[in-house]
Amino acid sequence: MLVTPPHGVDVPTCAAVLSEADAAMVERLSRTLWVQSRADSAADVAAAVTAAALQSSPRLRCWPAWAAEPLRAALAAAGVALQPPLGAAFEASLVLDVAVMAGRWHWHLYAPQSTPALFSRGGRRPQAVPSRAYHKLDELFGRRILPALADDAWMADLGAAPGGWTLRLSAAAPLGRVFAVDPGQLTLSPLPANVTHLAVRAEHALEEVRDALGVHRRLQLVCCDANVHPPAAVRLALSFADLLSGGGALVVSEKRFAAGRVAHEADCGKADALLRAAGFAHVTRLHLLANGGAERTLVALRSDDAPLND
Repeated sequence: MLVTPPHGVDVPTCAAVLSEADAAMVERLSRTLWVQSRADSAADVAAAVTAAALQSSPRLRCWPAWAAEPLRAALAAAGVALQPPLGAAFEASLVLDVAVMAGRWHWHLYAPQSTPALFSRGGRRPQAVPSRAYHKLDELFGRRILPALADDAWMADLGAAPGGWTLRLSAAAPLGRVFAVDPGQLTLSPLPANVTHLAVRAEHALEEVRDALGVHRRLQLVCCDANVHPPAAVRLALSFADLLSGGGALVVSEKRFAAGRVAHEADCGKADALLRAAGFAHVTRLHLLANGGAERTLVALRSDDAPLND
């Protein structure tokens, strides 16, 4: 996670506010870089660091990994030698955090004693799951973005393969049932006892799910992580909307397939319009930690349902 504190706010204050505001999100962070200055190139960073570091030998913490080599070369050309990457922070006179995003070089120099090491899981690897999608739902549940599920809740996962969302849903309601809808194969071995894999397209699974629900039962959650344009993903989710309970929710991955930002934003607008026309007046768009750079996750409730935690 890259954090740039607002102007005039120091790193410890920003860290404390972020931790208090969303402790569940913070717990999921594997690494955090705190940066306060911006530059257009590695050479510009090197020039600024040279002026500030004088004869010091900083230790570099860098993301992504490829940025370390051009930065190291630029610093060497300016007469600054970095400490070995695996050296302890306190062996260096300064610590340099650098992150490259969207062509800009974000950086900051810290004294070792004040270097923020907050929000680090100490190298703990994330749980081995079928796909990155698992962590999207895990964050939604952990941050209480979604309405609380009953242990016996019934849910549908559209475009389920390879099974990341299905696995997380099955754990959320161990006494319930998850309809995993996808012609593709689920890589869940063994398949959880509360999961029913319908190896068909979503439009062909609707009646089977309706029949299984019967007269008195409803779905509490309909999810769609299909690799389609946002309006198409929303249409798939909405095809099951009449099977939702009064407090149920839709969760849709809003992926970028359109060519260019303007076309993608138009797709997102169409997705919003479809949800609102179907009575989902409260729509939350989130950039989760497990989302890709241009991907967002939509959570939608009908207008008469309780609002979500934004």
